[in-house]
Amino acid sequence: NTINLQGQDVVKELKRTGNSEQEYYFAKIWDISVLGAAQLTERPTEIPAVAPTVKPEPTESPFPTVTDKPSGMPTESLPSVIVTGSREDLQLGGMTTSSYGYVFNMRTKPDANVVLLTGMDFYTEATSDINFELWTYAGNYQDKKGAMDGSWTKIGGGVTRGRGIGRYTAIPEGMFKPVSIDGGGATRAFYLTLDSINLVYKLGQDAGIRGAPPDTYVHHESQDIEIWEGEGVLNYNRTKAEVGLPPFPDTSITVFYRYPRSYLGAIYYDRVPCKPYSVYGDLQSLPCPLVPTGTPTVPPPTKSPATAEPSLQPTTEAPMTAAPTPSVTSAPISPTESPTVEPSSTSSRPFLTSLTTVTQRELASTTTSTSYGYIFNVRTKAEVGAVLIKGMDFYT
Repeated sequence: NTINLQGQDVVKELKRTGNSEQEYYFAKIWDISVLGAAQLTERPTEIPAVAPTVKPEPTESPFPTVTDKPSGMPTESLPSVIVTGSREDLQLGGMTTSSYGYVFNMRTKPDANVVLLTGMDFYTEATSDINFELWTYAGNYQDKKGAMDGSWTKIGGGVTRGRGIGRYTAIPEGMFKPVSIDGGGATRAFYLTLDSINLVYKLGQDAGIRGAPPDTYVHHESQDIEIWEGEGVLNYNRTKAEVGLPPFPDTSITVFYRYPRSYLGAIYYDRVPCKPYSVYGDLQSLPCPLVPTGTPTVPPPTKSPATAEPSLQPTTEAPMTAAPTPSVTSAPISPTESPTVEPSSTSSRPFLTSLTTVTQRELASTTTSTSYGYIFNVRTKAEVGAVLIKGMDFYT
């Protein structure tokens, strides 16, 4: 049961091991499980137990039913892999070389949907711990090679152990952030580098003194994506790396870049990042769009409450009030004092009040002075509560 619960992990490990060993039939494994003894069937016999019929009758029409459109892609995950290089390349033949880093472009096919890159392997001759960095840019790397303007995003990095000659080294899952490439022929650039001269790649097509420019040829492809030739990077800028920038060497020093070069490694990607396909269909970019979860449920209407028929007579007695008294109330008492002109207490003062600090005569006197500013305090009286200052005038 343990294998059944971890079947997909076992399949993934088999595929990675198969790709590293160049045994590509492992890529055909999609599921693995264990059966109980009761589920086993007997081995087929060499001689059939029942004689075949002379003329078998088909149970269904032998002609397929033609529909207007396909039923759609499977809803299960469709992991795919591109493995570059050959056995000869892995033996460090005459077409391979090594340096610090490699920068290149990947593109989707013009008729392909968006894909999600889920992992990468690279080739190194080192068998000890190595420090690597993986950067990406949504566009052509030649437009942003060496740029420090934030266009490059780091999606991988850390220390891993190299597997040495003859086997690719996988970037651990916890050190790789999946990234998408838009459909319809979109371009995404990648810059992979070590901090030592141990990254192995291959000389590109027409390589030489007068070799073809980078990004001219596709050296590996699948039905969804293309890997284009790029450039080898012959230096690692530790100063930039220490402050979290892509460690490109100075692009004005042409000796730091060599082309054309081909990537050696493996690219893992998902053809249907938004599942199920029957819901999302063809997509050109991520993230997955929001889709309705289904028809909203409406609660059934409740029945009208059943009430009794109204009664002809009221069920409650009429209220009883006392009879009015025949006596007459006395006239109101006349006021004893006339009202005062001004309120007699501070509580009845007007709410809006102004305070003027000078008289008209003082404004015209020679005892005033001018300067840039004035600082002062305003205090409330001891018997007064809080006040709100609504405005101020000044003299200039």
